[in-house]
Amino acid sequence: MGMIRHIAVLAALACTGLMAGGAAAQVQKLDCYERLYSAEHLAKHAAQSVRRLTVALVEEAGDHDWSRWMGLTVDFAAQGQGGRNVRPGVEYEQTLRCFTVEDPHGWPGWVKPGTVVCAVDGDGGAIGIISRDKDSLLLWTRGVVLGEPDPTSGAPVPILTDEGAGSVRFKLGRVPAGACTRTW
Repeated sequence: MGMIRHIAVLAALACTGLMAGGAAAQVQKLDCYERLYSAEHLAKHAAQSVRRLTVALVEEAGDHDWSRWMGLTVDFAAQGQGGRNVRPGVEYEQTLRCFTVEDPHGWPGWVKPGTVVCAVDGDGGAIGIISRDKDSLLLWTRGVVLGEPDPTSGAPVPILTDEGAGSVRFKLGRVPAGACTRTW
């Protein structure tokens, strides 16, 4: 079982109270956000290829490297330039470790001290959280590797890109936790 699926299943069990003790008891908070772009929206924005974006933001007990993380699932439409080496209709997943930026030097101008950024280990890209409230989440990225690359396969790595604009923003609405665990 992949890391996203393993952790998401534990988080879902903890949130539903089906499992007592153990690793699931470590999950303190699971917030789920999603954006499904309509066919009409995609028709008006030809450069966009993201059809659905789902984000799970998880906080675990303790202060360890992975105490805050993001589970990302992306589904692409058959258009645009927002995905590289991707196939329409396939769900791509990635797990990103989240941290608070203390020194924004080298980050885009909107990043201030205290901004939360979630990054893929090994220079696989990052997603910044521009704003987050009880109903929505606004994200920024220049690009993120999707999935675990297999260097022995020779296959190109799937990437969520900036749609040729240098960076891209996504606004997602809060949804029930089940939306974040449907594929994991």
